[in-house]
Amino acid sequence: MNTSFWDSYLAIRIRYWVLRGVLLNWIKRALFTIRAVWSYVCLVVLLSLIATIPVLQLATLGYMIECSSRISRYLPWRECMPETLVARRIVIALGCIAMSWLPVWYSADVAYTTELIESGGDRARQLRLPMTLVGILCGARCDRKAVGPGYDGDHRREWAT
Repeated sequence: MNTSFWDSYLAIRIRYWVLRGVLLNWIKRALFTIRAVWSYVCLVVLLSLIATIPVLQLATLGYMIECSSRISRYLPWRECMPETLVARRIVIALGCIAMSWLPVWYSADVAYTTELIESGGDRARQLRLPMTLVGILCGARCDRKAVGPGYDGDHRREWAT
């Protein structure tokens, strides 16, 4: 069996590309599964948050009844639970908002604890103003992020043209 260099090289390259394709296929499947599970978890979290509001409990109940009817009709999972992408985006946005407010919550906790330990003391008075400023600045920063860059307050101009 005398094989040439190019035949063996070609066989090695073909094995490499086949293995690479199989590996990439498994990685894509794993990432898709992780993303789908994360979407369903976000949907459950969002529905549980909405269900805490008394009037909106009916909306979550209706959504769950609709999902269960779609499951009973043997529809694919993508069609059984609609709007998972929207739920994922909302939960991520709420998480980012909560993370941006962590300094405010921490500073308010420090000021409150100082006030409890030393009521009307010098340190409590010294912390009151800086903690108020941190709250105002974080609120202005979050408001600016919500509006976006380049906002001049006149949103009617976009629709005029």
